[in-house]
Amino acid sequence: MGRQSLERRGARTVSSVFRSLKKTQRVGRFLFAESGPYSVDASRGYLAITDAILTFGMRNSVKIHAARIEASPFTAIT
Repeated sequence: MGRQSLERRGARTVSSVFRSLKKTQRVGRFLFAESGPYSVDASRGYLAITDAILTFGMRNSVKIHAARIEASPFTAIT
């Protein structure tokens, strides 16, 4: 094997590592958005795809935070 061959092989290895990291980041971002531990303070004025992502995060965030709140019993006012 020549030096150029080893350099190309090393470059391909580095490139594949970066691709794997990008895929891992995408999965991590999705899992973070799905888990809902953060506040989504967005209302309107976004592209459709951005709005869909924000709505997804907002609904999951509300679902997670609402699960920790215990509702008080309803009593009618007479």
